[in-house]
Amino acid sequence: MPDSSKAKSKLILLESDSATIQRFVRTASRLYEVVIERSASQAVALATADPSVGVFVAGASDEPPSSVLERVKSARADVLRVLLTEPTDLVSIVEGLHSGAIERTIQKPLEVDEVLSALAATSRHAILAGAGVGASHASVR
Repeated sequence: MPDSSKAKSKLILLESDSATIQRFVRTASRLYEVVIERSASQAVALATADPSVGVFVAGASDEPPSSVLERVKSARADVLRVLLTEPTDLVSIVEGLHSGAIERTIQKPLEVDEVLSALAATSRHAILAGAGVGASHASVR
């Protein structure tokens, strides 16, 4: 029986598209408690203030995602930074990877395997053993 006393670490999703949010939450909530933000400033503030945040995913929002991820890197270098992007947004991808602001990318439209792979593909960010595939644990701000 899984240890229910262990809380999932948090993943902040900064995204404005409702369909993308819905699909991402269905997938990512298998591994993380997903917090949805639509404001870049609020999302960065939450990542900075909350030590349980382990992953920050930046997509379409009120600021360019690569600059948001750069701010997260400056404030919390321990947080996995993921760019949620269109395949045609090569400039942001290349700039963010070269600066170190982006550690992973996930391209739209979202594919379940790609999302899970990007979120689980790093050993320096702990993913709780035995994370269930159960109900979504998302909150919208």
